[in-house]
Amino acid sequence: MYIKSIIKWKVNTIKYLGVNIPKKLSNIFKENYCPVIKERKIDMDTWAPLTLNLYNQIEITKMTLLPRLLFLFLSLPVDLPMKQFNEWNQLISRFIWKVRSLGYDSKCYSYK
Repeated sequence: MYIKSIIKWKVNTIKYLGVNIPKKLSNIFKENYCPVIKERKIDMDTWAPLTLNLYNQIEITKMTLLPRLLFLFLSLPVDLPMKQFNEWNQLISRFIWKVRSLGYDSKCYSYK
């Protein structure tokens, strides 16, 4: 005996293991990456005025931003544009090197 069941979504997204799965899979980037980056920008703006040395700023980045992004990279089959990686690179660089000079030409070592 075969019973047909139709599942009707009453919500726009389902949250499963920390990942939002929308009805339209084309919105998966917007539903998952955008809120994480927005939260991290707010956190970095909060931490920016603190007098932290370079080591502490790198540790903050490694412990807060990178694990969340890596989890999404591994969980979601989404092709990310290079523009997005450049934006994240600028966000992290601005936080770490806010006052200090880089000591090298950043264009020389950037990926393009």
